[in-house]
Amino acid sequence: THYYLRLEEMALQDKQERVFREWLTKKIDGMYVFIDPEYRNGEFENKHWVK
Repeated sequence: THYYLRLEEMALQDKQERVFREWLTKKIDGMYVFIDPEYRNGEFENKHWVK
């Protein structure tokens, strides 16, 4: 049914996001992300990106 497919899609999206966040948490200390000074005072989901 339509509801089952939607539920399955939502569960997959949740799992993909969770796996990505776990990967990101492990990798973030070794990452270098250049953020233009003009945007460094913005709201970032992960505060560790601005060093």
